[in-house]
Amino acid sequence: MAATLATAIDGCVEPIGFDRAPDAKIDETIDETIDEKIDDSTDDGPGNAGSGGQSPGPAVTPTASGGAPAGSGGTAARPAVDAALDVGGSGGTATGGVVAGGSGGTGGIVATASGGTGGTGGVKTSATGSGGTMGGGTDAGTDSAPICNGANHLCGGTCVANNAVSSCGATSCSPCPVPSGGTATCDGNRCGIACTGGKSCGGKCIAAGACCADGDCQGDAGAAGKCNTATNSCQYPVCGNSMLEMGEQCDPPKSGSCSASCMIVSGPVTLYNFDANISPWTLYMTSPDRLAAKTTVAFDAQNGEGNSGALKVDAPFDDPNQKVEFQDTRATPLDLSGSTLRARVRLGRGLSDDTVHPGAIKLFAKSGADFDYASGVWTKLTGAGWADVTLVVDRPDFVQGPFAAAQVRQIGFELRVFSDTQRPMAAVVYLDSISR
Repeated sequence: MAATLATAIDGCVEPIGFDRAPDAKIDETIDETIDEKIDDSTDDGPGNAGSGGQSPGPAVTPTASGGAPAGSGGTAARPAVDAALDVGGSGGTATGGVVAGGSGGTGGIVATASGGTGGTGGVKTSATGSGGTMGGGTDAGTDSAPICNGANHLCGGTCVANNAVSSCGATSCSPCPVPSGGTATCDGNRCGIACTGGKSCGGKCIAAGACCADGDCQGDAGAAGKCNTATNSCQYPVCGNSMLEMGEQCDPPKSGSCSASCMIVSGPVTLYNFDANISPWTLYMTSPDRLAAKTTVAFDAQNGEGNSGALKVDAPFDDPNQKVEFQDTRATPLDLSGSTLRARVRLGRGLSDDTVHPGAIKLFAKSGADFDYASGVWTKLTGAGWADVTLVVDRPDFVQGPFAAAQVRQIGFELRVFSDTQRPMAAVVYLDSISR
């Protein structure tokens, strides 16, 4: 090769007046330069670096001596669970030469895996190279999850049991809650609890004697109670506290509608029977006033219905359009809402012999502080038998003022002869069994 180059040079150089000594010096210099270059390029050999091996960690990469590039780092081992180990190997190192170091290895299957570190290499500076570039590692980017059988399911890349309290059911990855006074359980589908020394109630453990439902509350003599689920304690009804509680039909007790045991009263309720006395009934007024002197309201022990006691009224009528009123007076208002007052009445004698316009009697009631008035229909008194006198309290026949059925303070009767009654006369009338 040196002889060829020398021939070529010799052919291009024309004599310029020098002697041969300078030409020989040039040839010698060129030959030495070419030889040195060839020697330098082959000092360490042209060997290729091997690739980094597959490894769960950074590979130990080989070094390439000479001018060839260093090998690339290896691919990280697969599969790998720990992302910290799922990294490609480092690139090889080029010692000497003119090329860059090898590329970093390929990352593993975990999405966060990184490539390996680039190799060291570079251009010739002396006996060894320096510098180099970073390897171009890659991230594989996808997971390859294990497949779980039907008794297990996947949680955090691991198959876990469906019947474990730490992963109960087909999809849960959360532990079952542990109750106070018990332990958590799992039947493979849902969490449960097992109580120690108590019983289960709505996902918690309660004392053996505490209530979980109304059925747990049975008081003395079978009285039913209500379970307070906030405190798991039984509450039993108290009649008279104005609260309708379990086992009660009404509250508070009301005469004629709600009994002393807070049960709805069925059938008529007797308000007055007059079997022993007529208290608190008295004469209220007469019209004209002169009749009051001879009018009496008294107890009769044997002329009531069924030969019982009765309230007896003597009214000395002597002209048309006269009346007498007698009534009770109540210390406590009476709630007659929804009620019909009913009294039994019988004409003892007198009043009138007019069959077209005889005398008559009616029930009335007064309510509130102003004694607002309401009355029922007239019942004509003829013959000697017992008859009903009624007042539908919620739908009276006549009203004066804002009558309130729930605030009745007086009950009474008006007995009279009318302006067109012929031949009025003194009368005796018996009252018995006032009910609602």
